[in-house]
Amino acid sequence: MKSEHHQTEILNQIFKNFSNSIFYPAGGTDLQVLLRFSSIVNTVVSPTLSHYLNVENYDNIFRRKCSHLNTFYNSPELEYLGYEIHSTEFLDLQRFNVLPEGLLNDNELQEYNNELDVFQFEERYIAKFNFKRKVGDKYIEVSWIAMNTEGLATLAGLIHVTKMHPKILCTIQQGDFEYSDGLFIQLVNQLNLTSIIWLRGFWLRTWSHLWRKGTASSFPPYSVLVQDYCNWYSPMGETASYGEENYSPPFMSKVCAFARDEFPVQDNVVLQGSDKQSIKLVYTGGGNLHNKMHINKNDLFITSKRTQRIKGRKRRYWEDYFTRKSSSYPGLTLKEALSIVQGIFLEGEVTKIGITPIGFEDEANCILDEFVKSMPSGCELVIQFIRPFDFIKYTNPYFLLSKSANY
Repeated sequence: MKSEHHQTEILNQIFKNFSNSIFYPAGGTDLQVLLRFSSIVNTVVSPTLSHYLNVENYDNIFRRKCSHLNTFYNSPELEYLGYEIHSTEFLDLQRFNVLPEGLLNDNELQEYNNELDVFQFEERYIAKFNFKRKVGDKYIEVSWIAMNTEGLATLAGLIHVTKMHPKILCTIQQGDFEYSDGLFIQLVNQLNLTSIIWLRGFWLRTWSHLWRKGTASSFPPYSVLVQDYCNWYSPMGETASYGEENYSPPFMSKVCAFARDEFPVQDNVVLQGSDKQSIKLVYTGGGNLHNKMHINKNDLFITSKRTQRIKGRKRRYWEDYFTRKSSSYPGLTLKEALSIVQGIFLEGEVTKIGITPIGFEDEANCILDEFVKSMPSGCELVIQFIRPFDFIKYTNPYFLLSKSANY
């Protein structure tokens, strides 16, 4: 057995970007996070206790999912590059096999051990799966680090050894410990977690129950609801196999992002082109859409059919532009939506269009500024945001990367 210092060195090499990662226990093969957050994180760390998900099955599923996604959009949205196998010596460290002392009482410890009894593995593994995310004309390298370890102990161990906290904590594929008064929250409190966002998943039936009780936005210590995703497209065109992931159809699941505190929002951000074009980004917080956006009766508004209708004004719906029918993906990417807007401007009937966002948020960093340059002279686009997390990701792509952000 090599020294603990040597094992810690190995650990730090593998998880050198832990502070710029999503920690996603029981994440299975849910690549949706790479299509939402590649602009603010570059690594997903996913310990998953699964008898089905060995390295070979990960490789096959990731390859098929990316192929389906890219075929659907006829564009290399997410390109799978293969994987690397890493040393697992650090998994022998005691802190990766047991929870922090004092976290659980005797009854909770028994519950914890009972849940893990069925997961006995002859061989541990840790694999890094590599991807390229195409955003505009640029490519972002992102990775998925998978290991067959238990999530609570792994989170505690990584924080202890790396002295870092993940930027986003994700519990979309809920395990047995992630419920409103479960062991995960006890661990988060004991570790004094400093992650900016906690992404949490709910079955719609459960969410409705929590909402009626008024507890949906009060999960300590992350109590502020800053974003929600009506459909979370985790299957990405790949029919889920038993054990592949804690799969739920998009129409049956809801994902919400919570923060410790409210985000400060600088409203009315304007991206100005050199030829009298402009994009105005406004945050309404779910309020009256057209009044704050200053959309007049002769201007055009494009939104989803699920969103509030804008009476007495020219309006169209994103759904009417969908040419592909699938429950596995959003109907349009952001770049496709902006292409539609550009086509309407070129028709010359309107010079001002208001829209609600659509597509994958991580596209915004490279696309919005490029789009301004391609708009016809004298045209104005207004994009309205309801949730603050979405707005901040579009208006200030470096906000969540800033070391001075007090979260």
